[in-house]
Amino acid sequence: MTFTLPRDTATRPIAVLGAGTLGRRIALMLATRGAEVRLWARSAATRDAGAAFATEHLPALLSRLPDGRAGRIVAVGDLAAALAGAWLVVESVPEDLELKKAIFRQVDALADADAILASNSSSFASSRFADSVRDPARLLNLHFLMPPDITPVELMSCGRTDPAVIERLAGLLPGWGLTPYV
Repeated sequence: MTFTLPRDTATRPIAVLGAGTLGRRIALMLATRGAEVRLWARSAATRDAGAAFATEHLPALLSRLPDGRAGRIVAVGDLAAALAGAWLVVESVPEDLELKKAIFRQVDALADADAILASNSSSFASSRFADSVRDPARLLNLHFLMPPDITPVELMSCGRTDPAVIERLAGLLPGWGLTPYV
């Protein structure tokens, strides 16, 4: 397969999978450029609490970002609906390798062909689940620390990530007040 970088990143939604401690904070950070952020979690209570947290803290975060524009944070219960049209998918589910593999198999089957697929995992290199997607050129670790208070984000290849994916994200992430490290 030949991966094509996503277009229209300013207007297409972003999907964050997992609404726990980091997932909800990632959704908060990614909702500062005006686009819709879809927050998905298997548990409705976690999903709703995550969306409420991010929505509640968005005004204060926007006041600290010079070019911030409020996006919309939407709790979505259906994975296909969360992924529809998304240019970026950030997985932030619990640190369970088999769960991550299963999630990426589902994401690969449902996400747009040009979506960048990222894992927030701090325990597993994305190379450990690269075989769960048809085209690992679009897969990488995108590891957030504890945003919005800590803004570095690490970008790491799965070993087969298209360098243009890392370059694109490294260029875009500062717009969300994040500091990328490759």
